[in-house]
Amino acid sequence: MGFFLGMAAGLATLSLLFRDDMFWVLVGFLPAVIIGAAVGLFCASRTAKFLLTGGKLAVRVPKRIAIAGGILCIPLLIVWQANRVLTTIDTGPPDDVILATFKAHESELQKIVSMTDNDPRLLYLDDTGFRTTDSLIIGMDSARVNEYRRVCVEAGKVKSFSVNEDSREIDFEYWWNSGYDDFTAKGIAFLPKPPQRTFSSLDDPQGWRETGSVYRHIRGNWYLYFEYSFD
Repeated sequence: MGFFLGMAAGLATLSLLFRDDMFWVLVGFLPAVIIGAAVGLFCASRTAKFLLTGGKLAVRVPKRIAIAGGILCIPLLIVWQANRVLTTIDTGPPDDVILATFKAHESELQKIVSMTDNDPRLLYLDDTGFRTTDSLIIGMDSARVNEYRRVCVEAGKVKSFSVNEDSREIDFEYWWNSGYDDFTAKGIAFLPKPPQRTFSSLDDPQGWRETGSVYRHIRGNWYLYFEYSFD
């Protein structure tokens, strides 16, 4: 009985530590079962001895069992720490910082939205280049490109903006971070149609670890957005 209860407790602890991260649950399955079973057997044997000796129990852990238990704990601790590191998402500047930028530069952002209405083929622009719907088009007039870049600077130094060809959503990127195998970005989005789901805060990723973009409504068609992609 102690053997099975110990295994159940080990697996329950593993699920609590790693929650929905199935990969790490599978990796830590064997260490959790072994450690749980060992602890369960030890507790069961001590409980039996306690009952047989009429309530006299000296809780002493044999040296070999203590060493073996410590060694078995090491893989689980390594897996737990690796999970913490690999699942930590850098969410960039706090929402309040981006919201203050929007409040100070809403008119400039709205101007860029109006400009893209007159340039429906423009999909992306930053301080080094741009992209259009037709790859054969060398580019727009240089004066027009420079005008976009000037307004981007005036809008609180927008690093880049992208336009979704189908939905016409415009993402104004104010911060980005690229890791070994993931990419994150945060900024202000203009959405002609509201997203299916919004969040009250984008500072804590616990509720939205899925890849893609998540949004926090500001007002009207304006939203904070956070983008996360993992290769």
